[in-house]
Amino acid sequence: WVLAMEGAYRVWQGKRAEATLCLDRAIELSRQGGIFRRADEAECLFISLDILAGFHAEALARAARIDRSAKKRHDLQIQAWLILYNAESRLIINEVDSALADVDMVQPLLPSLGRPERIWAIGVEAYIRHLRGERALAQDCVERGIALIVAGQPVHSSCLGAYDRIAETAVELFRQGQGSASARASLALATRACAVVERAARVFPTVRPASIMHRASLDLLRRRHSLEAVLEK
Repeated sequence: WVLAMEGAYRVWQGKRAEATLCLDRAIELSRQGGIFRRADEAECLFISLDILAGFHAEALARAARIDRSAKKRHDLQIQAWLILYNAESRLIINEVDSALADVDMVQPLLPSLGRPERIWAIGVEAYIRHLRGERALAQDCVERGIALIVAGQPVHSSCLGAYDRIAETAVELFRQGQGSASARASLALATRACAVVERAARVFPTVRPASIMHRASLDLLRRRHSLEAVLEK
């Protein structure tokens, strides 16, 4: 478990070599002990590593392999993670419709799972809806995502990407809506979205760059700070 957690931290730091050493050892020990759920968890972290490095074909192939193990164990949580990892990977390579299909696929699993998986799914969906130009649906996802986030403390690193996407979507909705009748409401939503990422950054320092970036983007749009002042942050 400790090796997997260190591996997760190295993943978020972008330290591929160190993360690989930790995760390979965690997988080896877990399999030796017959703890196959733990081995699958560590393998899932390799998917994050591949996605961050741009190895999307490898990420999708690894997810398919882990999915066979998870289905044998009837592990709904790991199955949901894999579907959402696939959505993330497809989203980055601009397969937006396929990513949305993944989000739709995971919905039946979510009632049996916890708040982190629901946050993850709605964060991905919010960004997809934004990319598809579905402004009202994107806003609804952001609002529901924030409601889920503020219902408890940040407890799992799998949520961090969702926090990031929710804030990015909210800031972009405000940018698009400037000068409209809904601008004030969009600003309030973007401000709340930035605040939840900042809150998460106090628990997970690896999300701090995203929290700074989204707040800075919002400040620039509001013209609260000059570009030079924002860059100094």
